Amino acid sequence: MIDARLLVPAVGAWLGIALTLAWGSLVGGVVILVGIVAAATVTSRARPAVAVGTVFAVLGVLAAILLPWRLTPGPVAEWVGDRATVTAQIQVTGEVRMRSAASSGAWWAVADQSVRATTTTLTARGETLAVRLPILLRLPEDAVVPARGSTIEVTGRLSGVPAARGLAAEIRAGASPWTLRDGPAALPAIATAMRDGLTASLSGVPPPAASIVRGLTLGDDSGQPESLTEDMRASGLAHLMAVSGGNVAIVVGAVIALMVIAGASLTARVFAGALAVAYYAYLVGPEPSVLRASVMGVIALLGVIAGGRRSGPSILGAAVVGLLLVMPWLALSWGFALSCAATAGILLVAPVLMARMAQIVPRCPVLILQAAALTVAAQMATLPLLVAMGGAAGWVAVPANLLAMPLVAPVTVLGLLAAGLGPLWTWGASLMGTLAGWPARGIAWIAEVAPGLPLADWPVGSGWPSGWPGAALVAVLVAGAALIRVGVRSRAWRSLPVVSRRGVAGVTVLLLALLIIRPPTQRGWPPPDWLIIMCDVGQGDGLLLNAGNGAAVVVDAGVDPDAIDRCLADAGVTVVPAIVLTHFHADHVGGLVGVTRGRSVGSVLSSPLLDPRDQSALVVQAVTAAGLTLGAVTAGDARRAGDVSWRALWPRRVIRAGSLPNNASVVLIAEVRGRTILLTGDVEPEAQRALLDDVRGLEIDIVKVPHHGSRHQLRAFADLVRAPIALVSVGADNDYGHPDEEAASWFATRRDGLLRTDEDGEVAVVIEGSRGSVQGTGLGVVVRDGMLRPS
Repeated sequence: MIDARLLVPAVGAWLGIALTLAWGSLVGGVVILVGIVAAATVTSRARPAVAVGTVFAVLGVLAAILLPWRLTPGPVAEWVGDRATVTAQIQVTGEVRMRSAASSGAWWAVADQSVRATTTTLTARGETLAVRLPILLRLPEDAVVPARGSTIEVTGRLSGVPAARGLAAEIRAGASPWTLRDGPAALPAIATAMRDGLTASLSGVPPPAASIVRGLTLGDDSGQPESLTEDMRASGLAHLMAVSGGNVAIVVGAVIALMVIAGASLTARVFAGALAVAYYAYLVGPEPSVLRASVMGVIALLGVIAGGRRSGPSILGAAVVGLLLVMPWLALSWGFALSCAATAGILLVAPVLMARMAQIVPRCPVLILQAAALTVAAQMATLPLLVAMGGAAGWVAVPANLLAMPLVAPVTVLGLLAAGLGPLWTWGASLMGTLAGWPARGIAWIAEVAPGLPLADWPVGSGWPSGWPGAALVAVLVAGAALIRVGVRSRAWRSLPVVSRRGVAGVTVLLLALLIIRPPTQRGWPPPDWLIIMCDVGQGDGLLLNAGNGAAVVVDAGVDPDAIDRCLADAGVTVVPAIVLTHFHADHVGGLVGVTRGRSVGSVLSSPLLDPRDQSALVVQAVTAAGLTLGAVTAGDARRAGDVSWRALWPRRVIRAGSLPNNASVVLIAEVRGRTILLTGDVEPEAQRALLDDVRGLEIDIVKVPHHGSRHQLRAFADLVRAPIALVSVGADNDYGHPDEEAASWFATRRDGLLRTDEDGEVAVVIEGSRGSVQGTGLGVVVRDGMLRPS
């Protein structure tokens, strides 16, 4: 019988932490805490398990509430929010990860290197703090990276990072080199030598196979070719490049096998296995899947010593509870969730699948049945999460994993032998590396061939929605299949004539097939007579001005090409007379190639200040590749495209105070069908002050709030440009504290006229009478989910 008692507290702790971190505030955590206790009071008397889950949910909420104080104590939170420049003494705790422009997943990205570290002191604004905080250090592409375990001093700019990464901040170092304060100790030096030894041993192996060996052995995918990355994703093999429970099991199995051969006692074998798990986790680094697998393995080994029954689900629950309470940020980690889901599927679903397969194919070898059951169970358990992430693979994932599974253990074992021999015996390490390369070639071949099979991406590539709507659709189909299974066993179903049963079954299959091949999409978007659409592009700007007849002027493109492309496609835009890039920060230009994708583009215009230089150079390359030229916009320039006309108010000169790129943003006063729209880019108070005379006396119907509603606003400017409808394009739960609610409210003449993409999603402003009127303005607002705001 399955012992799953500890899964209840695991789920309770996970939900409590995730909800609190997603809410993102102390008040939210208190509200969730009260709600959990109230719900438990009603249900716990009848179900004791609910009471247990509630206790751990409360502990999880408390851990999440305390997390900001743990990660950013004292003035550190303010320094991070202000992106302050700091001088830090840090100890390097991880291995360097290379990020090329291609491997970053964004065409506009700049190549760099990153390494995890822990601070010992932070100095900023004349204040020095002795504090140990986990951070990510980013260095230029050509910089020398300090060895793991070294203590260095470095100067750079702080910035925030998502909570799911478990880091207090990111420090981006400038051109000045770091200073070595102390060299690495013995343990990190050995780990670094082993990793370097593995890399050296693979010098004669083709790059795709070599990167697979590094990925399977150490979870290092930093040098993976872009083509292999896409092949691994499309074939459903990408999970192999993240070290997880399978790798830990291989390591423990190999060590215990050697101990058995040596005649060691049970206690000695378990102790050796625990040491192997601990060092392997240190060698690979603190990745979520590694932590989960390591803790689970240690708990299982302790259970062996205690003589108790090793119960998989309870071991998984104990590992999840322990990790989440110590490291609450894992509750928002996709990798951790995928790892736990796959393990739960293998523990709970695989035995059932194997039993059913044995009934269907009784003569099939047990090893093949086990491999098939494990693969299908893991795929089933992770499918909703993969769909929500937008990274699900098609039907080829199952056979691809079945074929790759026998090759994983040889690659891992031989790769670890190469790493271990590297510092001691170069020839032996090269031999092991070469041998590991052969099964790795097989995995690379499978990854390359599988996506080329017929309908390889079916059903998820056949119009299936990504994100949580797609995950919800998967859940609906699973629930429907379960109901059908219950229904066909009922007496009512069996009493129907055979013809009727066949007819119902045929119609059901047809509807499900249509739903899978082409699921229903949201209708009624865009609303009729729309003037401007504020696209939901996350933390960035992306706005469409309706030029009529399927054409729109695009002002900024957000950070993600797919997001702006989707917004344009949903709006039915096929022609873009002009793209205006207000300035060259990535959150305004990163989506540029998504705008030009499959559309006729007239011209691309931008700020004359080509800063930051690296990103402006990439924009020039992208524009040139599209067969276009980049034109500069300065104050006084005026243009017209269909129903849209505009005049540039700024830039007129370079302002040396504040952010140079932000204060060089293009500011437009546009008119669409008689309505006046002010588009402000990211201008800060210095440029806003220079614009006071230009905006005085304007009658503005719609204003785009500057710089995502940051707190750096000039009240006098806001008073002059405030409008009935104020738009704030901002990402949910961003690390910059945008928008500042008080500063953003200055720009709206009505409380219900302030619209934010983080709360409202995609927003369209329409002519009054079509939908959602704003009294006295002649305008209306419609949000993407079909709700009217304001009404």
